[in-house]
Amino acid sequence: MKEILVIYRLTNIDIDTSKFEVRVDGKRIHVEPKLFDLIAYLIKNRDRIISREELFQEVWLGRDVSDTTLSNHINSARKLLGDNAETQQVIKTIRSRGYQFIGNVEDPKKLDDQKETAVSSLLKPLETLSETTPALISELKPELKPELKTEPVAIPEKAQQSHSLSLMGHLFTKSTWMFLVAIALVAVVLSVLNTKPAQDSETLPYLLVVPFSVSSHEPRQWQPFADQLTRELIQDLRKISALKALPPPSSFAFKKNKHRDYIRSQLPDVDYVLDGVVSEAMDGSIQITAEVEHLASGRLIWNGDFSVNRDQSSVFAIQNEIASAVSDALQVLLVKEEKRALAHTPTQVPAAHKLYTQGQFQLSQMTHQSVLNSIQLFNRAIVLDPQYEQAYFAKSNAYRLLMTTYEPPKDVFPKVVSSATDVLTLSPDSAEIKSSLGLAYVHVWLWKDAWKMLNESWQADNTIANTQLGFALYYSAIGDSNRVKQALAMADKLDPLNPEIADWGIWALMMGDDIEAAVAFAHQKINLNPELPHAYTALAVAEYIRGDLDKSLSMAEQGVKLSHGEPYHKIILAQAYAAKGRVKQAETLLLDVEQLEQYVCPYETAMVYLLLKDTKQAFQYFDKALDNKSNCLMFIRNDPRLKTLKNDRRYLSLLTAVGLNDDAIGHLINK
Repeated sequence: MKEILVIYRLTNIDIDTSKFEVRVDGKRIHVEPKLFDLIAYLIKNRDRIISREELFQEVWLGRDVSDTTLSNHINSARKLLGDNAETQQVIKTIRSRGYQFIGNVEDPKKLDDQKETAVSSLLKPLETLSETTPALISELKPELKPELKTEPVAIPEKAQQSHSLSLMGHLFTKSTWMFLVAIALVAVVLSVLNTKPAQDSETLPYLLVVPFSVSSHEPRQWQPFADQLTRELIQDLRKISALKALPPPSSFAFKKNKHRDYIRSQLPDVDYVLDGVVSEAMDGSIQITAEVEHLASGRLIWNGDFSVNRDQSSVFAIQNEIASAVSDALQVLLVKEEKRALAHTPTQVPAAHKLYTQGQFQLSQMTHQSVLNSIQLFNRAIVLDPQYEQAYFAKSNAYRLLMTTYEPPKDVFPKVVSSATDVLTLSPDSAEIKSSLGLAYVHVWLWKDAWKMLNESWQADNTIANTQLGFALYYSAIGDSNRVKQALAMADKLDPLNPEIADWGIWALMMGDDIEAAVAFAHQKINLNPELPHAYTALAVAEYIRGDLDKSLSMAEQGVKLSHGEPYHKIILAQAYAAKGRVKQAETLLLDVEQLEQYVCPYETAMVYLLLKDTKQAFQYFDKALDNKSNCLMFIRNDPRLKTLKNDRRYLSLLTAVGLNDDAIGHLINK
């Protein structure tokens, strides 16, 4: 029997099961899908107590989730509905039995008959197709299956679209009616074909979205918008299970060079490229031209022109249209949940999105000041829209990068956790924030928390590369070199041009005492992107460990050059000088970095003193690293540079402090 779609009303809150949305005082707010399902299920069955086991079965469909996950969702539901764990006026906990919805719900309101009439009139142009629709669907079914990677999609003529969202937005022109007819027809087809055969990820269409270009007299003004449009398009396309789209870090590796020959040389397995141009029209609107081409043949598969209004409030609708058009052009089928996810708008406040866009652009610059600037911009976006989940996540990620690169982790880590908690309050099942938080836990040696969070993230979403990077660093810390390789290979496959994976991947292999694998991985990454300073710097360390001092010095000098003299890279250059016996140059660099008064992981400074045979000074810096909760200490158990210290009591004390002594390591290895 078809379920009747209703709207449940609690004073000023509407739970609309037809649109899968929650409205407060008529304004739609973002609700994570699983949280919506939980609330709807509790309300629907409010006449009885619902056990935890029933919720696991009916809401999570029997998936293995923890009691903590359910409790977090209940807390989030209470907060959304104006309730809390103390008063329990809406959702009551029945000890040892479960939960019951006790809030005052008005009688369910069936969807307005007038809406059905309006929808019928909207679809009236399709009535003449009613007789031919079944045959049409039958004819289209084989064509809607995702293509294998051998040939481009066969399209008789170049597919073209032109959509315009005007400032008025309500004038139904002839082209608008044609667009509505097309959308309705696609909806009819997709509603019939709402399932798809399971596919191996290797056979899915493989898409690269390259950063959109800017055509303007003031490109710097529009570049943040173009970059964020690219990121959000990638996020939308990655919601489609029948399509494999590379994540933003790999995509943005092509920002300076989008030539197709270069892309083919770097990513030979990619099937299609989505490219575009953002330009400013005379009336102040933003024009977007996008196209998909088959990479091997250069054949144009689809193109479209779009117009975004002055205040950019229509940008989310445009992104949805482009993502849907791309999936259609590649003959990729969308299931219902994916269509709902694509229709989701991250924020209803255009000003908040502009601040968020500027923040992401600042974060992408990856300097100390730009990361600080990004955090300020994300905070301002959150003030305008306290429900803006993406802004909370971006802020937490910015703090994580700040913690691992520019400032003492002991000062920044609490802010990482606080921002992550804000995301989990809005979206308790967020795999992305759990991945980022798990990686942060590894960096501050919270091993059990890291293991738990990384596993929860991977179970929820096995396409997030940083989760596997977190596992690689975890396994490196405990000395499991085989699992380091496995996790790193998975991370690299998911995001092959991610600079964070390149940097930390080399260290994970090297600190897991697999120097040759680290050198090979470093050369691979440098070949893919010759402008990665951290790859050269890490390779410099690997080279002096294995005895090639000249090559080590050359790589360290290149790292300093590409980083424009950042202190961390100078410290590694000092190590290369010290390893080669050039004491004066090493000491000069140490003094130079000290005078800059910028945070550099004291652990790596300690290594310079060890190479200079000054063990006492080295342990003073190890102690500073411990006081700062420096991330480099995660490698202390297996760092091949510390083999001479294995029996030193001070070293053994450090192992205990970071949770990597012999007693602790047994529990970690058993995981």
